[in-house]
Amino acid sequence: YIKLLELNINMSSEYTTSLFSMCLDAVAQNLHVVSEYQESGKILPSVIHNVLVAKYLKGCCSLYTDIDPIWFIDHFLQGELSKMDCSSFNHKKNPRIDDVKLLQSIVYNCMQLEKLYTSGLDLTNMTPIVSETPCNNKMSVLNMDGVKGISTESLISLLSKFPELNVISLGGINSCTDRVIHSIIYKNGQVNTNLSELRLSGVKSITDISMEYITQCTMLQSLIVNGCHGLTDRGIHILKLENLLELEICGVPLNEASCIVTMSENCPNIMRLNISAQRVVMNQDLLSISNNLLQLEYLDMTWNRNISPECFMEMLGLLQYIQKIYVVGCRKVRSDINNIQKYLNDNNREEVIIVSS
Repeated sequence: YIKLLELNINMSSEYTTSLFSMCLDAVAQNLHVVSEYQESGKILPSVIHNVLVAKYLKGCCSLYTDIDPIWFIDHFLQGELSKMDCSSFNHKKNPRIDDVKLLQSIVYNCMQLEKLYTSGLDLTNMTPIVSETPCNNKMSVLNMDGVKGISTESLISLLSKFPELNVISLGGINSCTDRVIHSIIYKNGQVNTNLSELRLSGVKSITDISMEYITQCTMLQSLIVNGCHGLTDRGIHILKLENLLELEICGVPLNEASCIVTMSENCPNIMRLNISAQRVVMNQDLLSISNNLLQLEYLDMTWNRNISPECFMEMLGLLQYIQKIYVVGCRKVRSDINNIQKYLNDNNREEVIIVSS
């Protein structure tokens, strides 16, 4: 079948879609043979490699492509693909690939996509998606971490084509402003009730205004704002999300721990909390937070040098569901780590993992 695929490719500039698809089906059902074929020193034609990955492994890959990826999107992926990872199309070995045209082809053609990963694409010259482009109502996950060059208008336009998103990740995109967050939270004047995860690590353009919008999204379960330097104490203080299960605020420039304590009162069901590098948190603050978040299972308090071993053990007594705690750089806690471990053993809590290095 691999030979037949090669022959089919060589016979015509236009591949016979039906024969090509039949052969791909046969090869895809025996992917181990493909591995053996490559391990024997033979090179699988890259068009076959790419279409196999795209069609059957639910993603797109371009390690050594010699074919326009837009061609096989147009010919083989319409209505079939549920997940696509086109991050690797930005590989240095493929400078001729136009990331903007690639993304636009995906938006226009792959209307059955449910998950799309575009991390690292260069979308500098992208213009807003035309309003006539139909919306993809099946897309639930969009990860655009590290996308370069996209303007605020183009980002808002692109997001509008996926109205049913549950998970949005826009890490490191400087054009992600308060306007973008507003467009995510409010759909046709109504609060977005579909959104469950919003990941904004390293987005330095958002301010406390975005947090005002976010706190209206009552169904949100995960919020990541690590390194969002435009946020202040007020942005954390106003969070009130009873369904929130995960919050990461590492590196947010806070002046007082009282805003974290207030947040813990208003978001009582958090199970995963990252307050690493928040050196404003003192012993009593940590105990107050723990007393408010009794369901906590995961805590990252890396580089907090204020917490004493005594406070840490008192915290452990409060957090009966805790499974893992990061204390890297917590000088006082680490200095008494043996006694802390003994405390856990004496109380039959050996399952608790303390990561100290």
